Amino acid sequence: MQSFVPQGPTIGDVDGDGHTDVVVPTLSGNIYVLSGKDGSIVRPYPYRTHGRVMNQVLLVDLSKKGDKKKGLSLVTTSFDGYLYVIDGPTSCADVVDIGETS
Repeated sequence: MQSFVPQGPTIGDVDGDGHTDVVVPTLSGNIYVLSGKDGSIVRPYPYRTHGRVMNQVLLVDLSKKGDKKKGLSLVTTSFDGYLYVIDGPTSCADVVDIGETS
């Protein structure tokens, strides 16, 4: 990782493999997920936003009751003015323009 880390990491099973992962946002706009099993970068991360990520990443379970989906979603804002809701296992994101870039 070649960037400053503005906040502490967030801990949770992002990819649903049964091991706790470490989520680290950076000032360069990358969000890294490190495997709690061996410390390697979980693929397909890092996820790249288009602005600095200055806050901790929120990990939430957005699956419906009875859904077999594993893993958690990552939720954060970036200095590009968007809110990111990133599916943990796939890193596919829904992006919402919140219009705030400061």
